[in-house]
Amino acid sequence: MNNPNTDKEYLIRELLELRKQIVHDQSRDLGSRVSESGLMSAMKCYDCPALEEFANIRYALDQSSTVSISDSEGRILYVNDKFCKISKYSRDELIGQDHRLLNSGFHSSEYIKGVWDTLLKGQVWKGEFRNRAKDQSIYWVDTTIVPFMDSIGKIRQFISIRHDITVIKQNVSALHSAKHS
Repeated sequence: MNNPNTDKEYLIRELLELRKQIVHDQSRDLGSRVSESGLMSAMKCYDCPALEEFANIRYALDQSSTVSISDSEGRILYVNDKFCKISKYSRDELIGQDHRLLNSGFHSSEYIKGVWDTLLKGQVWKGEFRNRAKDQSIYWVDTTIVPFMDSIGKIRQFISIRHDITVIKQNVSALHSAKHS
């Protein structure tokens, strides 16, 4: 994506798809009452700097990070291209699944319980996960999971932002092995 016009069009399409996936049944949400053509017009509108800024932030995030959005039960609603690339699953294979699909078996049940305990209190969780891709390869991600609440304080979704740290983990392991041999 090198053409700014193409980039904006891509972001508009992605925003529309994300809106369809997340707020299709949230009639109380103002965003769900905006028609697709109206939202498209709003995104192209140059007197709407907040929407343009959102599109720019989204683009930058998609270039640097693995992103997923899950519902309150942990079912995946959205993944970006980087998520698909690292996990080696297609978007269609991931949507509707939960993140246990990627479980490598490395983390204890206490570790996972601690993640959920933190999130269900409405707190941000930060840590690392060792995941297994579709082809059974292992990858590590530095992860931040942010819970989002509805107007009555009930969790409605989680947004997870991850960075691939596989090479760092491999280098640390190699240094550790060299040091102890």
